[in-house]
Amino acid sequence: MINAEGLIVIGAVALILFGPKKLPEIGRAAGKTIREFKNATSGLLEDSNTKENHKNQNFQSQKEQTNNISVSTANDLTENSSPSSEGAEKNLNNSV
Repeated sequence: MINAEGLIVIGAVALILFGPKKLPEIGRAAGKTIREFKNATSGLLEDSNTKENHKNQNFQSQKEQTNNISVSTANDLTENSSPSSEGAEKNLNNSV
């Protein structure tokens, strides 16, 4: 970070090198360049955040689908195993 003394030295050197007539033009050009750079980098950050949000949404959707499949499979197994075990007991009792 540049302190006040550093800014004064930089300003004095710029004034000596470019003169009082060119200094405002150079300042405007530097400001415009910095503004364009900030706009470009903020656009990149927004794109990155949007992609990350889509990834998170897709992950959550897949997680919910997996949970739903697990629950339905567990329910199917529970429903199908009870009658089968009763039927197996009847078959065993009938065979004895």
